[in-house]
Amino acid sequence: MPIYTLTLEERATCPRTCLEWLTCYGNNMGRAPRIHEDGFLTLRLAAELAHYSAVHEAGFIVRLHVLGDFFSVEYVHFWRRMLHKFANLRIFGFTARLPSTEIGREVLYLIRDFEDQALFRVSGGNQPLLCSEVVETAELATGVVCPAQLDPERCCATCGLCWQTDRTISFIQH
Repeated sequence: MPIYTLTLEERATCPRTCLEWLTCYGNNMGRAPRIHEDGFLTLRLAAELAHYSAVHEAGFIVRLHVLGDFFSVEYVHFWRRMLHKFANLRIFGFTARLPSTEIGREVLYLIRDFEDQALFRVSGGNQPLLCSEVVETAELATGVVCPAQLDPERCCATCGLCWQTDRTISFIQH
């Protein structure tokens, strides 16, 4: 399936509790266009998703939040509605919203209710399954090191490990 990405404004949409607040992946992505929540974001996204759904009847994937995060319960509910509306839509990504928070719980419900369409890993989550971590070196990893970081021939589109294992995915700090 083709993969599209959504990059929001980091930190403005992220929880202050994010373990990577100061060392954010976005620090090294100065030229990446960030999409700002301006009150019309979900309207634009809904139109784009309808277009991609029609173009890719066999399915398509959206990698949510290359930068940024779920910023409200209503935003999580938007993605719930989109998954219900577009059966050929798949979404995945990472969130620093812990399951103990209101937004984090809604993300977990989304994963539970749309297990074939949605998967998110808790960044820095202190639990054995569906987490991710950032480490200084591969030797410090407690999970599986992201294969795309170890092999320049690989990328999310050719790997898919995040969808295939419950184990923690370890990323080497950029």
